[in-house]
Amino acid sequence: MFTLQIAAENFATMTNGIYPEQCVMTVSTVLIAMGFPDTGNQFRIADACPGTGSTVVTTEYGLLPGKRTYYNHLFPLANCLDELIAHVAPGPAQPAHVYPTPPGASGSGTVYWGPIGVAGTTAMEGYVIYGDGYKESISLILRSGL
Repeated sequence: MFTLQIAAENFATMTNGIYPEQCVMTVSTVLIAMGFPDTGNQFRIADACPGTGSTVVTTEYGLLPGKRTYYNHLFPLANCLDELIAHVAPGPAQPAHVYPTPPGASGSGTVYWGPIGVAGTTAMEGYVIYGDGYKESISLILRSGL
């Protein structure tokens, strides 16, 4: 979860503090959505989402280390990185844990990216990161400093 958070913050340093709606969106896409000219910057948080350690396409543009997605050696074929179905509303309230359908579909060892903001706007004001432990969701939630 922390590794995903570091990659998200790295992304935000290239976009004036804005985060992507989806972790496969490029820096250039977010900057264009904010009204800046196209920089051609192809860096993104991850190369694939959902992503597994065995199926992801590796490029030099993914900000996550290793294979540019997560790899869980205990569950190599399972989703290790996934996105939340619903966007999280802005504000100081603790967000509810919204899993993909059905609940817990990606399963143990999955880390979830959740954008904070209005769906479909590309440039987000923040994020939440959740994780699935071995038997249940992890109570720790990482959130951007809004």
